[in-house]
Amino acid sequence: MQMLILCGGLGTRLRPLTEDIPKPMLVFDNKPFLQYLIEYYKGQGINEFVLSVGYLKEKIIKYFGNGKKFGVKINYSQENVPLGTGGALFKARKILKNVFFVVNGDTFREVNLNDLRQFYKKRDALCVIGVSNCMRKQNSGFVKFDKKWRIIDFRSFGDTKIGYVNNGIYLMDKRIFEFFPKGKSSLEYDVFSKIKNGLFAYKIQKGYFIDIGTVKTYNQFAREFYKVKNVIGNTLKSSGEN
Repeated sequence: MQMLILCGGLGTRLRPLTEDIPKPMLVFDNKPFLQYLIEYYKGQGINEFVLSVGYLKEKIIKYFGNGKKFGVKINYSQENVPLGTGGALFKARKILKNVFFVVNGDTFREVNLNDLRQFYKKRDALCVIGVSNCMRKQNSGFVKFDKKWRIIDFRSFGDTKIGYVNNGIYLMDKRIFEFFPKGKSSLEYDVFSKIKNGLFAYKIQKGYFIDIGTVKTYNQFAREFYKVKNVIGNTLKSSGEN
């Protein structure tokens, strides 16, 4: 299977930590965050990665190269200007397979990819989105879905209501690119908002989740690092209930 990792963000909320290093390359215990992601997903059968890079992209490319020393194949989709999550994905479309995973390069979500894949296979889906229940305000968009797990709405960031949030992990069919605009765009609000049928929510019941995109969450991850390190090395059990 193939996975695209979004690595092109400017990391402005993490300054000054990201003044001379891209956010996914922030180091924990002598390894960049992105390496932990690649190793974790490799352990679940992902053998080919596409890294969508932009800000300080040469540092990512120099470190990972073609992926051989990490036991995987790595290709790159390079942005010259920031394109947003949707624009970055659209730019990479020619090197993506018919079905592929997408994750954020600053987010770790403990999830069983095989369970997610089986959920996808049972539906005529353009995209399956990993979601989890949230009891507090946070920086992810809230997702509304019906009893058949079909997504019917995305709510604004920072909503204070209890609900399900997008965990930044997707399994997509290449047909979805029909709904992408050219140029800079947001995956949630410029692409998903146009799709009336074909979006499904995969409910992740348990497991560790962290987004290191702010100083607060970066520090949280640093404190919890060894817990996450153990998770990365473990064989996963089922994480969903769908």
